[in-house]
Order: sequence, then C-alpha cells, then structure tokens
Amino acid sequence: MRLIAYAVLGLSLGMAPSTSASAKQTAQSAYEACAQVASSNFEAGRSRTGVMLEDLDPVTAIPICEEALRLNPKSTEIEAWLAFVYFNGRDWANTEKALPLAQHAASAGNPLAEEILAEIIEDPLATPAERSHAVLLARESAEAGFAPGRYNLGRMLLQGIGVPIDAKEAGKWLELAADAGVAKAQLLLAGIYQDGNGRPQDFEMARELYEISAANGNIEAYAQLGSLYEFGQGVAQSDSRAAGYYQIAAAGGNAFAQNNLAYLYQHGFGVDVDLPKAIRLYRAAAAGGHAIAYFDLGYLYTNGIGVDVDDRQALKLYLKAAELGYSGAYTMLGSVYSEGLGTPVDCSEALVWTRKGVAAGEAVAVANLGDAYHHGCGVDQDLAEARRLYQQAIDMGFTDAQSGLDELDAAGPSPSEGDGP
Repeated sequence: MRLIAYAVLGLSLGMAPSTSASAKQTAQSAYEACAQVASSNFEAGRSRTGVMLEDLDPVTAIPICEEALRLNPKSTEIEAWLAFVYFNGRDWANTEKALPLAQHAASAGNPLAEEILAEIIEDPLATPAERSHAVLLARESAEAGFAPGRYNLGRMLLQGIGVPIDAKEAGKWLELAADAGVAKAQLLLAGIYQDGNGRPQDFEMARELYEISAANGNIEAYAQLGSLYEFGQGVAQSDSRAAGYYQIAAAGGNAFAQNNLAYLYQHGFGVDVDLPKAIRLYRAAAAGGHAIAYFDLGYLYTNGIGVDVDDRQALKLYLKAAELGYSGAYTMLGSVYSEGLGTPVDCSEALVWTRKGVAAGEAVAVANLGDAYHHGCGVDQDLAEARRLYQQAIDMGFTDAQSGLDELDAAGPSPSEGDGP
C-alpha cells in the first residue's frame, strides 16, 4: 500500500509541472495576442510588430488585453497596453479605466504608460501642479527614448504647458520624435522653422517637414502646405496649389483649411468663384470652432455677399468670433455698435470693444478709437488725442486713417489741440 501511495503521489507530482507549463503557455499566448493588437510601434523592439495609433482597434483589442491581464496580473507591459487602448478608444468610461493601469505601470518605469499618464493628467481643468507632474512624466518617457513621449515633452515646452516656454529645447525633443516618424512632431517642428521660433527661420525645411508629416497621414500638414503656397513662403506663390492642399485637409475636417479654401472660392483665387461652396465651407469651419470663420460669415451677412444682408445675424457671428478670441472681431464689433448695425447705436459698448482691439494690436481699432475721440462717441471729444491715434494707426500700416487726419486739418485748429508755440 505504501508503494502504491508513493506511486500515486509520484504521478500527481509528475502532472503538476505539465499543468503549470500549460498555464504558462496559455498566459504567454495571451500576452503575445495583446502585444499584437495593442503594443505601440514606438516601443523598443516593436517597430515592426507594434500597432500604429491610427490602426488601433479598441473593439478588438480591449477583450484580448483584458484576458491577457487576467492571466498575467503582474505584467506592467500589458497594463500599459490596455491603458493605451482604453485611452485612445476615447470612451469616457474606458478612459477612467486607463488611469489606474497607467499609474501602476508608470510607477514601474514603463515609458508608454508614463506618456499615457502624462496625457491623461494634462487636462484642460488640470491644476498647475498636475500639469507640472505631466511634464515630469513626459520627460521620463522621453529620456527613456519613447518617441511619443519626446513629442509630448517638446509640445509642452513649445506651448508652455506646465513649464515655461522654451522653443529651443522643444525643438530638440521634437526633432528626435520627428526623426522617429511621429507625424505630429514633424508638424510642430515644421512650424518652428516656419516661424523662426527657437531656430533660424527656414521655409524650405518647413516645407520638407510638412510634406513628410502629410505623407505620414497628418491632415493639418496639408493645411499648412496650403498656407505656404497661398502666401508664397519659401515657395512660388500659387493659389491653385494652395487650393489643392486645402481641399485634402478640408475633406479631412481641418477647420483652418476649410476657412481658407472658402476664402479662395469667395474671391476666385486659384479656383472659380463659387459662393455657395464658400458659404458651406465657412459654415463647416465655424462648426469646427474656427473663430475667423464666424467672422468671415458675419462679413458676408454685413455686405450681402452670397446671402441677404442681415445685420442681426452678422452681429451674432461677430460676437461668437470675439468669444473665441479673434481680435479682428473686437474691432468689427466696435464699428457695429458705433454705427448701430443690427443693434441700436451704443457708444459705450463700441468703446469697450474698440479698446479690446487696440490692446490686441489691431491698427484699425487704433484708428477707430481716434474716431471716438474725434466725434466724442463714448468719450469726451479730444481732437489732439484723435490726431495722435490716427497717426499711430498710420504708423502701424493702416493708411486709411489718413482720412481722419485730413478731416482734422480741413477743420483747422481747435481749442482742444491748442494754438501751438
């Protein structure tokens, strides 16, 4: 009996390794399945097998990686991959699930998790301390060589998110990310060269980087190429080529391109005049939150271009453009209220908006403020101050302000201007 008992025990012990090996194989297979659908192509050793962000399929990847994590509960890699899928699925409930996974994997030094956690923390409502923490996480990911982490660190430095603006250092990190193939980094680096921000201005380099970014699928890069050709920056000016690039970006939903393409159709630059198409594009750009599109639509209603004159509708559109921060709308609203277009004349309200335009550096607003002092609209009449403001507007490049000076000269000296020496 003792021999049988030992024999049975021996059989049991002999089976355990086989069962354990099977479980390990199942867990490993689950790990590999998750890696196949959710690892980033920018992770070390995964440039060929990882997934590009635009190819990520959360519906497929989530159940595969949830099962992989169940079978591999200590794997910070799987935690990072699942957080990557949850976060980029853009489902709010899943984004909340991404946070603890990213936190745990990031605490273990996983660069992908550090980058995801930085993005999660960098919320529009984030506190300064949270934004500083996001920068720290992005830096850790960047210094580990993770290209998206390098992009995000460069972006934060360029835009002053959680850290003082440092265009020079931003360029360094963006260049590393761009060289690794991050299309958004190529776009921002192109902008640095275009603006001469932290690096010498180089339109040719900007164009090359925009072209590379566009080839890598970045829609905004097509819009920026259109801008280079529309304004002849580093290339021969060509409205038709600009329109071609804008059309690609506009079809992809880029509001900047939709607005600029609408302008070309409105005026027949590089394309045939097509006001209905221009209006559709302006409206699409406005729906995308583009402030200037609201302004341009307002201008159409003010002047009856492609639509009936409607000053009330124009006023609503100018107010929306101003709400979104377009300084040209401040100036226009000053004129609207001073002239009573779609609203009763209101010199006090006109002055509020005109001063906002002046503060934003709008030369036309400076001239309009001169008009206010010239005619005493919202302020006591002060012809000397009017003269000073008209001249300031001219010095800023708004030569139409000369008409205000001419009116003052035609009227002759006044008590407010003094008799001179």
